[in-house]
Amino acid sequence: WTDEFRFCCLARHVKKCHPKADEFSSCEDLMTNVVLRVCVWLLGILALTGNFLVILWRIIYHADNEVHSFLITNLAIGDLCMGLYLLIIAIVDYQYRGVYFLYDAMWRTSTLCHLAGFFSTFSSELSVITLT
Repeated sequence: WTDEFRFCCLARHVKKCHPKADEFSSCEDLMTNVVLRVCVWLLGILALTGNFLVILWRIIYHADNEVHSFLITNLAIGDLCMGLYLLIIAIVDYQYRGVYFLYDAMWRTSTLCHLAGFFSTFSSELSVITLT
C-alpha cells in the first residue's frame, strides 16, 4: 500500500500494489483510452475555433436584439474556455505520453494545471449563470 499510485509505477515488480491508477490515467499516460484522446483533441479544436468565430461575428456584426446577442456571446465565451481546457489537457497528455507518472505530481501542482481547472470551472459557471 502506498499513498499515491505513481509509487506503484516505480515498483513494477510488486504484483498487487494499491492504490491503482484511475479509469482515465495510467503509469504511462494521462489519458489511456485512444478514443478519449481523439475526442478531447477534436472537441477542443472545434470548441475553440467555433466559439472564437461566434465571438468575432458578434463583435463585427452588431445585432438588433442586444440581450439575445449578449447571452449568445456569454455562452460562446464559456464554451471557448472549455475548449481551452480540453486543449491544455490534450497537449499535456501528448507531452508526457509514456512517462506520465514521473511528472504527475509536478503537473497537478503546476500553474498550467490550475489555469486549466479555472477554465473548466469558469466555463461551467458562466454557462449555468447565462442559461438561468
